[in-house]
Amino acid sequence: MNASGAQVLKDALFLSGAQIAANLAAFAIPWSVARFLGDTALGMFAAAYAMAQVISAASDLGMRMALIRETAHHPQAWRGLLQAAWVASSLFGGMAFLLFLGAVAFKEGITGQALRIALGLYGVLWSLFRITLGVPAGLGRLVTVALWTTCERLLLALLVLAGALAHFSLTQLATGMCAAESAFVLAAWLWVQSLAGGDQETLSWRGFWRTALPFGGAALVQGWLGRADLLVLGVAVHPKVLGHYAAGQTLALAALFLAASAASALFPRLAALHRQHAAAQARALFMRVARPMGIALIGTSGLLAVLAPWIVEWIYGNAFAQAAFWLRWFSAMLLWSGIGALEGALGGAWGLQGWWTRALLLCAPLLAGLMWMVRNAGASAVGGVAVLASWLLAALYWHKLAKLALVDPGWFWRTSLIGWMLWGMMVFTHGWIPHLFGLLASIGAAWALRVGRPHDLLELIRWHRASAS
Repeated sequence: MNASGAQVLKDALFLSGAQIAANLAAFAIPWSVARFLGDTALGMFAAAYAMAQVISAASDLGMRMALIRETAHHPQAWRGLLQAAWVASSLFGGMAFLLFLGAVAFKEGITGQALRIALGLYGVLWSLFRITLGVPAGLGRLVTVALWTTCERLLLALLVLAGALAHFSLTQLATGMCAAESAFVLAAWLWVQSLAGGDQETLSWRGFWRTALPFGGAALVQGWLGRADLLVLGVAVHPKVLGHYAAGQTLALAALFLAASAASALFPRLAALHRQHAAAQARALFMRVARPMGIALIGTSGLLAVLAPWIVEWIYGNAFAQAAFWLRWFSAMLLWSGIGALEGALGGAWGLQGWWTRALLLCAPLLAGLMWMVRNAGASAVGGVAVLASWLLAALYWHKLAKLALVDPGWFWRTSLIGWMLWGMMVFTHGWIPHLFGLLASIGAAWALRVGRPHDLLELIRWHRASAS
């Protein structure tokens, strides 16, 4: 391996480790609330935090991705765009913040809004932090940016853990998060302003927004839909019920970093093939990754469902026994979300962000409206719509990619058959023996239907090492 290849591999390993650490730190925040403040507190926190995540997506609106791209292309023109992005982010985030608070106040009254106000402001500040770090990311300082992001997540998680151990109220925890994020934003801004260059302000705003809006629109709508179930249940069920629901869902989606990391590694290679107009090679590369990832996601989903009671008791304690049911329930969503992450890498490399935004704008209101319509039927009905929505969006994206001859058309449908079979066996049967049988049957069916084979994972690891060197 030459020096440049070794450096690439070293950076890739560091970025992967930083991503895992950041994901663990992000998981530690709701875990601290659940473990030390109880299921009712987790339900209240989950509903308010879901609102904060949507506000953050509205505040970003694709500007971070646009800053990274434009800074990489025009490293002497980032200062003016960063300042303007801050103004626009504050404006969009403030509008979303007031809209959410107004809607909640109309539904529930103005009392008890301190938690939502603090977390809503935190969502805007989080977006400003990530936007600010878009400049050094565009300048090629990816390792430093990853270090900043990981330290921010870890210190925030330690702050929440300390507050939960001291039995602070949720409002106090949220206020502490908001204050800490303000300090991170200020520190990131001062560091970025100390970087050289960026004094030319000749870059066209039209090109900036042409890059930002497709990414931002899709991220905003998809983020809103991904949190719609928590937002609906936040006003439809008791916080204790929502606490168990959120605990199981968070555990299931915590394993998504496997597919997310693969998608991040896949995107630059697919983008390079798109510039070469090499659709056939891109299809071969994508399916080479999708097949082992499919079998890994099926195995992970089934394993989570089999071990759900022990996992929940070990992580959350005896008070969250009902969360094991929701962990099994959302194991299928892990499969669809993982496939969706890979689809997003391929679609992003092929310039499908605009189409994806339009598709989400068409589907998301219908799916979120369906969740609202079935809210009175309980958390199972809303959760069922959430799982169905995850599958429908993945199916829609796969159909589009298949029409462009970028994927194997039948692979997704064979995987869907296995995924729904696994979900049914995990949700509607009881006991670890039927669940273990369902897992083994799903892996066997995946092999028989040519979805993937266990030793495909070893081939993927060998390919990754070869490409890195």
